[in-house]
Amino acid sequence: MEKINYRYEKKWDKWVILTHWLWWSIESKSLKSVENFFKEKDFSTLSFDMVGHWESEWDIQDLTLTKIYKKIVDFINFLKKEWIKDIYLYWVSLSAIPIVKAWIDEKIKKVFLRSPALEMYAKRNRELWLDWIDEWEKNWKIFISKNYKTGWEIYLKYSFMEDLLENFHRFDFYSQNTDVFICSWTVDIEVPIKELRFLLKYNKNFDLKELIWEWHSLSENWVVKMLDYIWKNI
Repeated sequence: MEKINYRYEKKWDKWVILTHWLWWSIESKSLKSVENFFKEKDFSTLSFDMVGHWESEWDIQDLTLTKIYKKIVDFINFLKKEWIKDIYLYWVSLSAIPIVKAWIDEKIKKVFLRSPALEMYAKRNRELWLDWIDEWEKNWKIFISKNYKTGWEIYLKYSFMEDLLENFHRFDFYSQNTDVFICSWTVDIEVPIKELRFLLKYNKNFDLKELIWEWHSLSENWVVKMLDYIWKNI
């Protein structure tokens, strides 16, 4: 069993689950700002560091998006057993990939995404090192970063890519059950805005708030604008 770092506060029967993506933590200023915002609006909150994240178990060599997806569903099922009907999700960056499957499978009411990597093919080419695929397949692992605690090198195995291609590709984003609210940057080194504009054009359940002058991260100057956008849509 993976060790998951989480916290929750129960207020009412409206719930929001919050998380992020690799190397970030629920202790980050931007996520805490979102968490506190929902609390102020009388939402119960459940925030957690995913497998391979800062305060959860660091066995990232065996990380797959399926593992992340299953943990998301575990939390959703926990809330459903508590007779919670209104469940919202807040997700960031690459974690938008497994959340797509979760919101479709579990019929989540509302999803809020910040700088989401939703376009699978472009994301693979841009971030998952398709140019290095021959080397990766030969060695069955590829260096991605260093453990922030120990300084040791961190690798993803080729099974990560196999899982992505098999289980997290070619989703139908349109859903009558789910409203998807996206907040992203006009200039973003990770998620080009033109991809999100394209998805917005063909998915009537999508809404997009474009911010400027950010580079995939979230400065304090833009937190207020993003929270105002969320408030108008909850």
